[in-house]
Amino acid sequence: MAWWSELIELLYPSSCVGCGRNGKGSLCSECFSALLNLPAGYCNRCGCPSDNVREGCGFCRGHQYCFDRALSASVYQGVAKRAVLRLKSLGDRDIASSLAAAMIYAGGNDPHFLCVDAICFVPSGRRKIRKRGYNPAEIIARQVSIITGIGLFYDLVKCRETRDQSELSLDLRLSNPSGAFDVTGKEAIPPRMLLIDDVLTTGATASECARVLKRSGAESVSVLVAARTLSAGTRWERDF
Repeated sequence: MAWWSELIELLYPSSCVGCGRNGKGSLCSECFSALLNLPAGYCNRCGCPSDNVREGCGFCRGHQYCFDRALSASVYQGVAKRAVLRLKSLGDRDIASSLAAAMIYAGGNDPHFLCVDAICFVPSGRRKIRKRGYNPAEIIARQVSIITGIGLFYDLVKCRETRDQSELSLDLRLSNPSGAFDVTGKEAIPPRMLLIDDVLTTGATASECARVLKRSGAESVSVLVAARTLSAGTRWERDF
C-alpha cells in the first residue's frame, strides 16, 4: 500500500476501529453495542463496577472525592480502549460522537447526569494542547452538548502544568492535580455542573476540578466519562 493510501486509511478508516472488520466508519453497530454493556451494579460514588452499590467500592471508601457522583459508559479495555486511544491520537469526531452517545445512554434518566445547568470538561495544559492540537475531553463534551442541548462552560482552566498521570505511582497520582485548576471569568457559575473526561483512573483529577468548581459557586458536580480503569482486584467478566 502506498504511503498516501495508508494515511487515508488512518484518517478515514474503511473498517471498524473496534473490530477491524465490519462496515465503514468509526464503529460498526456490534462494537457500538459493546460500549453499552454496563455492569448490573456499580459504585454510586466513583462509578466502578461493584456489588456494593450503596456504600461505595473498596477503593473509593478510602478517598474523599469532591464530586458528588461519577459514572462511566464503559471499562477501559477492548473496544472502549481502542476508541479512546484513537480519539487521543487523532481527535476523531466520529469516535467522540459514539463515545458521547454511549455516555448519555449510561446516564439514563439519572438527573445527576442529564438534568444539569451546564457541561464542562477537564482542561488540558498548554504543553499538551501544543503537542496534540486539541483536548480529547473537550471534543467529547462538545458532542454531549450537541446531543443533549445543554450549554458548555469554558471557564474551567488548567493554571499549572502537571506531570502525566500515567507516569506516576498511585500516591503521586492522587496529589499531582492539586492546585492545577482554576475558574476564570466574571459571570456566576451554573449551580449544577456535569464534568466530562475521556478516562477516569484514580478520580484525583476529576475531584480537584470539582473542588475548584464548588469553591467558585457550583452546588453540585457530577462526573461522566467514556471509560474507567479498574482498581486492583476488581473483577469484570464481560468481554469488550
